[in-house]
Amino acid sequence: MNVLPSPLLAPYVKYYWVVKADETTAIQTVPSGCIHLVFHRGGSMYFSDGEQQPQSFIRGQLSGPGVLQSKGEIDMIAVIFHPLGFNVFFSLPLQLIYNQYADVDSMEDAGLK
Repeated sequence: MNVLPSPLLAPYVKYYWVVKADETTAIQTVPSGCIHLVFHRGGSMYFSDGEQQPQSFIRGQLSGPGVLQSKGEIDMIAVIFHPLGFNVFFSLPLQLIYNQYADVDSMEDAGLK
């Protein structure tokens, strides 16, 4: 489900993506040019290669599609930023996260925690 941001955040946040499911779920992803800030509040999601996503992470711009798979209940929320909206809140160079997922807990910038 997509939820629109408040008018104050609308110039920076495109929408919030909320996913809740009680069963195994597969989600096809496509490149959007947007940075995502993701929080898992329930079970975890796994990349196409079987690697588990961190509990909280920043997903950089992706150059190709992918598949996310749950192995049971999921409850997550993602902040989908407009292409340049992320830079207003965070000082992370975007080339460092291109085609990458950055675990927020492993980042040194205290502004990200």
